[in-house]
Amino acid sequence: TEVRKKNLTQDSRFYFQIRVKLADGDDRTVAKSPSSEPISPCKPVSNYVASNFPSSLLCKVPRSVKANSIDLASALPADKIILLYFSAHWCGPCRQFTPRLVQFYNQYAAKYNFEVCFVSADHDEKSFLSYYEEEMPWKAVPYDDDKREMLQAMYKVSGIPSLRVLKSDGTVIDNNATSSPLNEAAAQSWVNGGASCKKGCCH
Repeated sequence: TEVRKKNLTQDSRFYFQIRVKLADGDDRTVAKSPSSEPISPCKPVSNYVASNFPSSLLCKVPRSVKANSIDLASALPADKIILLYFSAHWCGPCRQFTPRLVQFYNQYAAKYNFEVCFVSADHDEKSFLSYYEEEMPWKAVPYDDDKREMLQAMYKVSGIPSLRVLKSDGTVIDNNATSSPLNEAAAQSWVNGGASCKKGCCH
């Protein structure tokens, strides 16, 4: 097996392909992976993110429904606004709210430089993966990682769905975004700092 990555530059994409050598000496491509996300320079993470998130998160590769792994620096760089989404497959109100959040994310995440991170309250990993892979385009804390329950405890989540909007240093911008309109004005207010709470938990 040989892995070659040539001429990778910022904003380029890569994919993997499997080639076999035929009896006549020719090569033939027999399988090709989906394209990666665009390559971007690695930015450092904040101390808050480094301390409270696992070293890698789950992500979605374009044109694939399966969850993949992404390093923390690429997922939540220091300039990124973070939306912690506490939710679960079994929760009816969550299943109603998630499509609204997906539409909002697809429309404004790139423009206003925010990332949603799913923190599951599911009862088992199978339900978590089904919910994440079928309905969510953003990042997720792996189900079996201790940081998942730690984040739930840190923000004293007592009901779901719950959406906490944070600066990358942990400052809470909006402690209950599920009760606010999800529109461009909201995204713009987050960029401007919103009505920031103190760092860490806001009750």
